[in-house]
Amino acid sequence: MVAAGTMRETVRIEKPNTTTNEFGEAEQVWECVRECRAEIVQLNVNQLARANKPESQSSYNVTVRWNACITSLPMRVVWTNNQCKTMYVSSAVSSDPKRTVIVLTCEETND
Repeated sequence: MVAAGTMRETVRIEKPNTTTNEFGEAEQVWECVRECRAEIVQLNVNQLARANKPESQSSYNVTVRWNACITSLPMRVVWTNNQCKTMYVSSAVSSDPKRTVIVLTCEETND
């Protein structure tokens, strides 16, 4: 169980969707799947080295309450109360058998 006080950040979880623009061309847009509260922890250099990730890229663990709509990739997280920081999700893991939380491992982008 996660204490509600640890989930202080507001995030928007988005998935890609292909639509057609006014010229009939296929266009990828990001569609909001869920807006929720989250706990966001930046990974330190030791954790990045164990995961074989470059140190120059900011990586985060984003913990949210479990929901079936956020279990499949690809997706991205928009950290709305931090200057709209955008992070792409590299993995979504729910290690809890009761499905109370999902930990999203994310890399920050410059979108």
